[in-house]
Amino acid sequence: MLFGQEHVDRYQATGGEEGHDWQGTTTLLLTTIGNKSGEERTTPLIYQEHGGDYLIVASKGGADEPPAWYLNLEASRPSACRSETTGSPLAHAPPHRTRRPICGPR
Repeated sequence: MLFGQEHVDRYQATGGEEGHDWQGTTTLLLTTIGNKSGEERTTPLIYQEHGGDYLIVASKGGADEPPAWYLNLEASRPSACRSETTGSPLAHAPPHRTRRPICGPR
């Protein structure tokens, strides 16, 4: 079972052959630039297709604060959203507290 950086590494090394389908769902890789660190970080996220877009939920296991990747997107830092099902990067709509980030075809 893949988690964290191992999930990212296997996903990237196999072009999504390992890691895209994960525990009965699908994942994509979201790469953001840290708002404080300025460092690039890649996170595997569960997504669902909806009307041609890829929906992701900014959840941190029930915590009151959002995950770091959400805060990085909210700060409007450049980012990349990639699903191996499309074979190319995806555009994203900037998140707002009233809606979730949306990744979709460019």
